[in-house]
Amino acid sequence: RKHMNKNPAMKRLTDDAFVFLVQDLSKDDPFLLYATLASGNDAKFVSLDLMRQNKNLIEDNNLRKLFHQWQMSHQYLFTVNDKAQTFQLQEPPKYDFNVQKT
Repeated sequence: RKHMNKNPAMKRLTDDAFVFLVQDLSKDDPFLLYATLASGNDAKFVSLDLMRQNKNLIEDNNLRKLFHQWQMSHQYLFTVNDKAQTFQLQEPPKYDFNVQKT
């Protein structure tokens, strides 16, 4: 979102990656999800939003699980250290964790 430009750590991010920021009050989840899906299987997205509202809109349980698996393999989380003016990306897990049922 546009308010992220106020953080000095964003300069480093925008130097290293293409960044598109939406208006602060926009409903950006559908845009973010569509852009990521339309960009191919290797596309990733960065967001702290766990998309719970979007997941809850999916009525089919199998589709909801599939969306969750896709999200967990494509979403980067991040933390910002304002004092050091740095950010750290947390990569998606390399493996899918599933409980085996017998």
